[in-house]
Amino acid sequence: EFFCTPTALIASLGDGNRQQTYLARVEPGGPDLGKLSELTEVMEALASGALDPVAADARVREIDARPAHHRGIPLLMAYVLVSAGACTLIGGGWREAILAGLLGSITGTSVILLWKRAELSRLLNPLSAGLVTLVGSIWCGLDPQTALMPAVIAGMITLVPGMDLTAATRELATGHQVSGAARLASTIVVFALLTVGLALGSWIAQQFTGPVPLVPGSALPAWLVPVGLATAALGFVVLFQAAWRDWPWIVLACLLAWTASTFGGLF
Repeated sequence: EFFCTPTALIASLGDGNRQQTYLARVEPGGPDLGKLSELTEVMEALASGALDPVAADARVREIDARPAHHRGIPLLMAYVLVSAGACTLIGGGWREAILAGLLGSITGTSVILLWKRAELSRLLNPLSAGLVTLVGSIWCGLDPQTALMPAVIAGMITLVPGMDLTAATRELATGHQVSGAARLASTIVVFALLTVGLALGSWIAQQFTGPVPLVPGSALPAWLVPVGLATAALGFVVLFQAAWRDWPWIVLACLLAWTASTFGGLF
């Protein structure tokens, strides 16, 4: 028997009075769709009898020990692509997309530098949001024609815990109350930290630039939306450590999400 929460795994093994219970403390990590795909293949092979438990255990350890496929500069560029592409999908034009790409590089640099440092990783969300808002506000204060909010939101879009929110909703809907509530609470905290960082960065920037006017986004050519969608999808392939064979499916998922959001707004 097994019981899992986002931070603990409890396993009871044995029969009747001879049952023993084990508790493993786990730390939630970032998404790695490539490893998840390989682990699913191992599980299916084990269930079908094509793989024995000893070989499956060795294979799982090998997958777990392997470093992330996308690292360094390619990972940093993925943050830039996602931010610049997402900006065109939320009302930003070419001016905002350029700024969003710069802000995405700030977010990516923060993640790469802080993610593996346990004592500093908890500062990642407010610090990144604060830096993104600070730089974005100063930029828009010097260039009033650039819309602030689309660029800033796109610049920190990769920090928004969309996957955790989706998983929490699914778990609550299927009766996994403990895990779902814990994941939902963690998601709410992340949103709160991002809000604190946004407010602090905006306040610091206004000490230099004064209030930044919230102008509408610059002109958005029709061809820029599909380009932005493909660019963001390509960035997500790298951010989620997905195999390149899954790129068409990720593009399709992004297209489906954007279409649903667009029609939902119209209705």
